[in-house]
Amino acid sequence: MLSCKELYEHLASGKELTRIQKLQYPMHLFMCHNCKKIASQFKTINSSFKKVVTKRMEKASEDKISELEKSVWEEVERKIS
Repeated sequence: MLSCKELYEHLASGKELTRIQKLQYPMHLFMCHNCKKIASQFKTINSSFKKVVTKRMEKASEDKISELEKSVWEEVERKIS
């Protein structure tokens, strides 16, 4: 059976579990309220982090598009003048 420490280390590192650990993981969460709570918190943190990163990536892309659009218009104006 996975210990609380092993489960926490897995959650914190995101490393892949072995086949045996994959069977032990849900069993441990079923029996250990504290680890179940921590696992839920890690899941929330990970999903929130992914949302923030995704938004920043989208914003960065939008900024780059706006910057490119501005430079194209400046080039067009120079060629027209």
